[in-house]
Amino acid sequence: MRARVLLRAAALAPAFLLAASPPALAHMPAGANAFYGGVVHAVSGIEQILLLAAFGLFIGLMEEERLFRHFGAFMAGIVLGGIAGLFLGGADGMAPFLAANLAVLGGLVALGGLPDDIADRRAALGLSALFGLAMGSANVVPLPAGWSPILYFGGVLIIGAFAVNLVAQLTARARTGWRRIGIRVLGSWVAAVGVIQAMLAALT
Repeated sequence: MRARVLLRAAALAPAFLLAASPPALAHMPAGANAFYGGVVHAVSGIEQILLLAAFGLFIGLMEEERLFRHFGAFMAGIVLGGIAGLFLGGADGMAPFLAANLAVLGGLVALGGLPDDIADRRAALGLSALFGLAMGSANVVPLPAGWSPILYFGGVLIIGAFAVNLVAQLTARARTGWRRIGIRVLGSWVAAVGVIQAMLAALT
């Protein structure tokens, strides 16, 4: 119950931002403040959108308490990825890392998620944090003068929490019967995109 309440609260916070979003999301829109810039940047790339959606599928296949713990690990990973990127000088060269995470995450969804006994292990929580680390590092970019990195990553976290929560709740309602097969098919598509992106990144 606690997990459901907290996840729904995360979903309500950015609703007004989505209603005001422009039809075409631009990469760092001129005149946007730091918080809104973070919101927009987090959903301006197909790989980032897929990572958020796939992680929502991934934890939506879990029971509620496990879902909550893995959700928290993912959010913590985004924060750590952002901090690491700021100190290490940005997200240049992170495309293969993001693509590899997409491939692994999609593959796990395609396999039907983690068994309960494995999902409870610290290593599994570390894996969810790693997925968050990929998301956080992918959103480290040079900021316009006057923009606060804290507000910018606040935007990334809010929209990330919203997107993951939305997909997780939809998945939790559709994880039985033939619909579970559809979820696994979606996971295989995400994995295929990740593999293709990794191959393209290796060639460039």
